[in-house]
Amino acid sequence: MVVRDPVAVRLPISESWRRSRDAGVDAGVQAAPLVYERDVVADARDVHPLQPHLPMLESLLRRVADETEHLMVITDADGHVLWTQGPPAARRAADAIGLTEGFRWAEDAVGTNGIGTAIAAGRPEYVYAAEHVAHVLHRWSCAGAPIIDPDSARVVGCIDVSATVAALHPATVALVAAAARLAESRLENEMLVRDERLRERLLPHLRRLGGGGLLVTATGRVLAAGAAGLRGLRLAVPEPGGTVALPDGRVAVAEPLGEAFLLRSA
Repeated sequence: MVVRDPVAVRLPISESWRRSRDAGVDAGVQAAPLVYERDVVADARDVHPLQPHLPMLESLLRRVADETEHLMVITDADGHVLWTQGPPAARRAADAIGLTEGFRWAEDAVGTNGIGTAIAAGRPEYVYAAEHVAHVLHRWSCAGAPIIDPDSARVVGCIDVSATVAALHPATVALVAAAARLAESRLENEMLVRDERLRERLLPHLRRLGGGGLLVTATGRVLAAGAAGLRGLRLAVPEPGGTVALPDGRVAVAEPLGEAFLLRSA
């Protein structure tokens, strides 16, 4: 892949170009690769944490997609497209490059783009026209924002708005970023409800330790602690029977309790 820097390349784009080059992306690639057949896409949708919040996201972005010939795209954490929405003309143009359900839009698959670059950078990004590595994408512009799972602190998906225009309106970036934050707030509410249920069910195990243990989620978040000041911290993800280093220097053994762990002093 040969990339010639224009006079003023934005730093996020130059960083993305380097990642794309290191991944061996061919600027002549004609479309994203297909990774999920239709039945697999349906299964992936059913188990994805954003599935319950799809109506909210569609409602928030529908006006942009329907009225401005833009396409709304929602992917999983690996850039696999799970949902799209937009007018027929936009969908036909997107189909030609694989910007539709079941195709993969990670940076290492198609180079710099609003989905893969936002996921790789962990922040909202926009990519205009020739900022794309792939020549076939130079007639496209896109804005994407990753969605961070508050439980694991990892990217769980990406919201993107794309169109065959030279540049998106600046408000598009703010819109997808706001949609991502709203999705994260809903995921956090779900997490807090799960946390409270776990505490109600598992606190007796912690009390039997007499104040020396911790209740920790499978993702390493402290749900309850015998000692003050530890609740809300994030520890290394426990393994059943393994040890975890605590902030005060102690080492604790992880005892599995279904959806959580009881950490007791080793």
